[in-house]
Amino acid sequence: MKHANSGLDYRTLMDDIEMPERVHQAVRDEVRQVRAAEARVRSQQRRTQRGAHQRTAQPVSRRRFVAGAFVATCAVALGGTAAFSLFARPNGDATSTSANPAPAPANMFALAAYASENPEGTPGKTVTLSLDDFGHHCALKVWHSDPEIDPNHADEAPDEGRRYLSVAYEFNLTCVGTNIASLTYEVEGDRILFYTRSTEFGSNQEGPSSIIDRAKSFTVPYDDQHFDSVHTWRALRVSFPLEGELAELYDAERAEFYSYTRNRNVELQDTLHIRLLRIYADMLAQARLHLSATYKDGSTEMKTYVIAPVENLEEAELAFNAAIRARANEPFEFHEVPPEPIPQPQLFTLTELL
Repeated sequence: MKHANSGLDYRTLMDDIEMPERVHQAVRDEVRQVRAAEARVRSQQRRTQRGAHQRTAQPVSRRRFVAGAFVATCAVALGGTAAFSLFARPNGDATSTSANPAPAPANMFALAAYASENPEGTPGKTVTLSLDDFGHHCALKVWHSDPEIDPNHADEAPDEGRRYLSVAYEFNLTCVGTNIASLTYEVEGDRILFYTRSTEFGSNQEGPSSIIDRAKSFTVPYDDQHFDSVHTWRALRVSFPLEGELAELYDAERAEFYSYTRNRNVELQDTLHIRLLRIYADMLAQARLHLSATYKDGSTEMKTYVIAPVENLEEAELAFNAAIRARANEPFEFHEVPPEPIPQPQLFTLTELL
């Protein structure tokens, strides 16, 4: 038999859907894999600690690990004693004695994706976003009136006789730091906003219900950044007129998709996908991502970032698509060990503006 392509393929996303079911399923699969990996880490920690007769430590999440590295770097800059005191306990709390009170950790924050690749905290440094940060899991929607005029009521707007296309990529960037109460993400730019869909699962009779919000900004408590992505999907969305050569290309690809043709036109699919990815990337690169932290003492701080495409954007994505198709055509039996997943390319970079 042939391999099934388990990756999210944007070409199968249907018109007039901003949150496809395949995205839900892809996220559920990812959540299960992350939880299984965390369980294995915790099990290994317990075995190691029992062998060394040590007290069982609390599991360390990816965010806490990155935060620890980021805070440690800043603490060393302030003085070695602060760094030692801050991490003297497994849970990150500072230790103190009546003779030598530990200094309180200073207010600080950064995007986790930026801090993990730039632990020294150098402003203005460009880092490449890893897979789980940004650039995959895409959704499309066709509008018949400009969705930017009244984003949350565009579905009820009258038909203008024109078409617009929105392209959204999952936004799962989070922040690390100390003494943070809440975080506000704001995007500045033309025809770009945050799309959030929150789903609540009721009884079997009622079924799931969804709340959709489209806005330039959103605020979350620091401890609630890691929302359950099975229930919430957030993306950065751009929109633009669907006309001319692009409209012809889009209509041809959609017509072939709905015809259920057995032998799909791979070149047509790739051409449309790359065109949309490039339009999205160029619009995103012109925007600015403002991240504001409100600290527990009431003070605030803001940083600004730019998300831009890598230089080999088209080549990297086309090579990945070709590898997926080649894998799908390889023979495979159920009793065989599944092959390693094909690494997804890193498509975007992140830079903090000075």
